[in-house]
Amino acid sequence: MIRIDLLRIAAAALVLTAFSFAVGVIGDLAQPASANSGARVVLRIPPEIRPPADVGEAAPAENAVEDAA
Repeated sequence: MIRIDLLRIAAAALVLTAFSFAVGVIGDLAQPASANSGARVVLRIPPEIRPPADVGEAAPAENAVEDAA
């Protein structure tokens, strides 16, 4: 008895999932294409990290030790 109930619940969940997916696809296809639908996007992983323009380069560690002395 419990297995039949679980099977019914699983079948209902599967049907609702498939229905939801189909409605979403139909909704996406029903919308007109946007003006920027052909825009090209370049994604770099990891992203290029650029330091701010007002930051100078770091000095080597040996010069930093001499300056502290």
